[in-house]
Amino acid sequence: MRANPWSALIVITLMLLAVRTASAQAEIDRLLVKVNGAVLMSSDIRQARALKLVADISSDAAVQRALENRLLMVAEVNRLSTPPAADDQVADRRRQWQSSVGGEADALLQRHGMSAGALDAWFRDDLRVDSYVKQTFGDQSDPAKARAAAAWVDRLRARAGLR
Repeated sequence: MRANPWSALIVITLMLLAVRTASAQAEIDRLLVKVNGAVLMSSDIRQARALKLVADISSDAAVQRALENRLLMVAEVNRLSTPPAADDQVADRRRQWQSSVGGEADALLQRHGMSAGALDAWFRDDLRVDSYVKQTFGDQSDPAKARAAAAWVDRLRARAGLR
């Protein structure tokens, strides 16, 4: 039995379309690292950078390192049962954030997939970490105390197997 020449042409065309479609796919999200069981995705980096949730947003690598450190520090203050931040402190932190991102804060949150409640929880955790660092290491404007706090973060990173 002879093969139909049209069948071969159809198979070749479909193969070329499949290769072309595969090469046109775009990455939406990917796992970057696991930190103490929590996953950090590339979308987390984009969100934190766009919403200015960490101090250094100069590069994806800087944001990733800040988020890794944050995960480690929040886990540590949770382990130590650090008391929650007061509502007025959270509201003040939110006002500071809103002034840093401009008048479209709510639209910015919506565009980057974060609710107002999740933002407040973020600030609440940041305040707990800040309180712990200040209580344990003192005023961070003193270079020696800032180095001591940085050494603590380095130890947390080493314990978690992060460089």
